[in-house]
Amino acid sequence: MSSNSTSSNTIALLNSMNVQLNRYLPLPFLILGTIGVILNIIIFTRRSLVTNSCTHYLLGNTVANFIILYWVVITRIFSDGYKIDPSITSDVFCKMRYFLTYVPRTLSTWFILLACIDRWASSIKIQRRFNNVPFARTVIVITTIICIVSFSNVLIYFGVQKSSSSITCYAQSGPYRIFSDLQYLVFYVLAPALTMLIFGLATLRNLRQTHRQTLTQLNLEQNGITDKGAYYLADVFRAKRKLTKLHLGANEITERGMNYLADALRNNRTLIRLDLNSNQIADKGMKHIADGLRNNTKLIELDLESNKISDKGAQRLTDALRVNKTLTKLNIGSNKIANKGMQHIATLLRINKTITRLDLSGNQITQNGIEQLAAALHNNMNLTELNLWCNPIMDEGVQYLANALANNNRTITKLGLERSEITEQGIKHLTLALYSNTSLTQLSLWGNQIGDKGAQYLAESLFVNKV
Repeated sequence: MSSNSTSSNTIALLNSMNVQLNRYLPLPFLILGTIGVILNIIIFTRRSLVTNSCTHYLLGNTVANFIILYWVVITRIFSDGYKIDPSITSDVFCKMRYFLTYVPRTLSTWFILLACIDRWASSIKIQRRFNNVPFARTVIVITTIICIVSFSNVLIYFGVQKSSSSITCYAQSGPYRIFSDLQYLVFYVLAPALTMLIFGLATLRNLRQTHRQTLTQLNLEQNGITDKGAYYLADVFRAKRKLTKLHLGANEITERGMNYLADALRNNRTLIRLDLNSNQIADKGMKHIADGLRNNTKLIELDLESNKISDKGAQRLTDALRVNKTLTKLNIGSNKIANKGMQHIATLLRINKTITRLDLSGNQITQNGIEQLAAALHNNMNLTELNLWCNPIMDEGVQYLANALANNNRTITKLGLERSEITEQGIKHLTLALYSNTSLTQLSLWGNQIGDKGAQYLAESLFVNKV
């Protein structure tokens, strides 16, 4: 009899200890978790981090953990610690309890997985496509919707389950209960864990390959390289997947060598700057370069200065740039481009949305060509730097530019008009634009004939100009 009494007392003591643990043990975790969530939000919303795509996945994980803390943990404290459990008396509360448990828990792990995938994408340098904030936000929304839809069955098949010995809140017995348990196991544990492992190993492999392939820039200017050398260098394009900048200026490469280089450029996915200044490309070589640009999706800067390119070559180049959507800086200075070529360039500028820096210096563009350029600038809202030095644009050409700067264009910040045969009358037109223009910050006029009167016009406008 005494033995049974002792056992009963022991069981009662253990039950009491269990209740006390369920009441008070989670509280420190709740407090520490709350502090952690607040600190995460403060850190991940800082200006220096909010532009990082990975930060948004971690912020999503923080929000999911907040729901876990203030729904899953608190309902567990009340049900296990104080025996207050509406989920065993209300089907609606039962469904919501498990739905709001499964969804945030699963989202928490999947957001960490997405952060791992983001770092993998960074390791293979495809940031433009995957490592950007709009893409991250879209993925977060899609992942949340998929998770909600996947666990929507909980709102239908979960409920209060009564038996002869107990009342519980769980899935309906039978095949659905097996499905529900397996679904939770796969979504919450197996799938994210295995995927994290795969992308983690892939990231390590990519980082090791990056360390092995260190050459990213190659400067071969003034080396007497001819078409034969260009043939060999074309293989560098194809083999060196980390090469981002190649300088071949001041060599002896002709249209034949351009054919080799353009073929490689067509398939290259890493090169962002190509310098071909002071070669012998001419108009026939421009045909090959144009063919390469039509299919290239990485090149940002192209230097074709001093290559005997005329209006025909300019036409071929602009035709290609109607298709190319990546080039932002183009230097075609010191060539033989005249007003007809300027017409093709102006037509391109009306529709192009990527070129921000354009160098047309040292060509044969007169005031008639500048008139076409100025008309294009009325519509172009991307160009920030324009260099026209050493073109005979004269006062009339300056007047066309001034009208564009005064009336429509608000993006050009740097304008080069050196040695352009400008007199005081041209400066008078230009200063009228400076009275209203709010974007121009750099203006170069050396080597003209503005005289004292032109200096006076310029000085008066600078008192009014706010830039």
